[in-house]
Amino acid sequence: MKFSNYLTKSWEIQDWLASHSHNLNFLEEEKEIKNFIRNTEYGFSEQERNLRLEKAKKTTKIVNIISILITVVVIFFKDFFNISIAILLFVPLIILVIVLSFKGLIKYGDKEGGESTIYPSIFWGFSAPIFLMFLLILFTIDILNTKNLWLPLILTSIFIFILCIYGSKEYIIKNIKSYGKIIMLLVLTTMYSFCIIMSFNSYFDESKVKSYNSILLEKRVSKGKSTNYYFKLYNKSLSKQVEEYNVSNSLFKRKNIGDSITILVKEGKLKIPYYKIE
Repeated sequence: MKFSNYLTKSWEIQDWLASHSHNLNFLEEEKEIKNFIRNTEYGFSEQERNLRLEKAKKTTKIVNIISILITVVVIFFKDFFNISIAILLFVPLIILVIVLSFKGLIKYGDKEGGESTIYPSIFWGFSAPIFLMFLLILFTIDILNTKNLWLPLILTSIFIFILCIYGSKEYIIKNIKSYGKIIMLLVLTTMYSFCIIMSFNSYFDESKVKSYNSILLEKRVSKGKSTNYYFKLYNKSLSKQVEEYNVSNSLFKRKNIGDSITILVKEGKLKIPYYKIE
């Protein structure tokens, strides 16, 4: 709030407002401390509860550092796709168990600017491997048809989301910022669920490769945050109309319109077919 200098004794008004206003973040933190002290779930004495909170803070710090380090290391070994994905899948699962064991002392939501809280956040440790894994799968596994993806994705996302909010007790809505954190957690759990489903679908897939031939009708490049390459192909066994297929940069440069293209398709363990273009 600003006051014109033409107002007499405006500084007195400003001083009065400053002395009678309250820091909402401070009040929120004070409320958290009072609730924590009264909560016997974390120990019967105040000393026990404080030790439990300190342990949660130390554990969160260590887990965040280890998780981010693992994610960075995996970036340099991403060519070992199956091993990389297995490691990245395992990290959020361990974090989920750790958060559950601390019964709400560790939160998934990241602290926003000016926000004050006594509880530690495991946001970066949880989200870093999920983001990398999601990108690796998205750019490595090309889904032919998503019809059988949606139901397991919705069910898995709901299950993991419930585990997360139950373990961290982030279902308690304190203010409007809480809604943003819950939405972000829902996005992360959906991404993680997608990674679990697609990894399971391809890794345990024992179906035989089916080969389909087509003529390259058209090719295009899509540029945005990343560059994607597409072929327009038609095969009546795969689709009733011309479809676009994602291809690699090297294949895009190698093939010309009119060339013969081979589409290799696998059924997938969960009947989510995926393909590779040659």
